[in-house]
Amino acid sequence: MKINSEMVQKAHKFTKMEIAWYKNMGIDYRTQFGIVMSELMSGHEKEIIAEIVESFSMDSRDWNKYGKSRVYFSQWVGKFQHQYGYWDNNEGKYVTYNRYTKQYSLYDLVA
Repeated sequence: MKINSEMVQKAHKFTKMEIAWYKNMGIDYRTQFGIVMSELMSGHEKEIIAEIVESFSMDSRDWNKYGKSRVYFSQWVGKFQHQYGYWDNNEGKYVTYNRYTKQYSLYDLVA
């Protein structure tokens, strides 16, 4: 997989999350960034997203129709449900676009 700016931005954001989660462990930013970049380049973004969803106690819902397979992510904040896009199992990528509702990115969550 080729490195692009979107991948680098995701790696930076996820590295910041991990450092905030494990701040007492003294994680080196550069080393952790390298590990996250290698995971993204190896195609393990689904595992990274699963870790984010688990740590923020989000809801995930499987959807299978019309030959498409997706996992949608959402979280209740007060009386509002925030949508965080979906993982497309067919194409193997994370999508935050939806023409009907506002979508947030899992990578923009603050730890």
